[in-house]
Amino acid sequence: MPTKKPASLPESLRYLQPFANALAKLGPDGLNEDVDPSRLEAALRKRIRDLDLEAAEAQMDGDRELLAGWLEDKPDHPAHWILGFIVSPTLAFDPMQPPRPPPRGPEMLFEAPKGWKVKIVPFRLDLKAGKVIASIMAIDEGTFRLLQWQREQAAKAPAPVIEGFPQPVVVGDYNESEVSFGPCARKKYLYVQTAPAPWKQVDYVLRVPGGFVSIWLGTLTGAEFDESPLELKLHTLRLSASV
Repeated sequence: MPTKKPASLPESLRYLQPFANALAKLGPDGLNEDVDPSRLEAALRKRIRDLDLEAAEAQMDGDRELLAGWLEDKPDHPAHWILGFIVSPTLAFDPMQPPRPPPRGPEMLFEAPKGWKVKIVPFRLDLKAGKVIASIMAIDEGTFRLLQWQREQAAKAPAPVIEGFPQPVVVGDYNESEVSFGPCARKKYLYVQTAPAPWKQVDYVLRVPGGFVSIWLGTLTGAEFDESPLELKLHTLRLSASV
């Protein structure tokens, strides 16, 4: 990954420099549609914050023209990504409009086991009890069906063989079962490995009142744990409409 900072932008465009520096750290392969543009959007809004509509449009037009001209002899500069962002005819971002709040997803109602910490993030609940961690994610029906199909295919597929490399002897047990926790039901996937290193992980794909969820439960080290405290509370899980 490159560490060299890109050439400094013209003085009047220096407000874009921090984002250009961040892009440089991603390398050429990282400059794609997956780049999070939120910092760039914030910089553009700040640039025209105190201007009326006509002046703001003139300022943005001038910045686009200056950046395009400056980049003509710099084909490898990461600011080409910035230019592409601000001249795109399909750009959904309007710097003259206030930022839209990010989607919060459905409200997730869940009575966590006693002593478990719960962190609410968009579309997800993150839980922790000592070394045990869990994540409950809201998903749509298509993902609900896809995750089950992927699990079925993975269970059938043989382990990949890489020619020239010794294959570790994996000793473990994989179990797929139908489960029901009150109104919440569908699939539980339990994987316990004893060699070459011990590992345990439990996943659930459930239909719940109000929607569907995918749940991951385990530890960072793969150590043994008891999933029953979580399972005893899964009947309380509910999703509301998206907000």
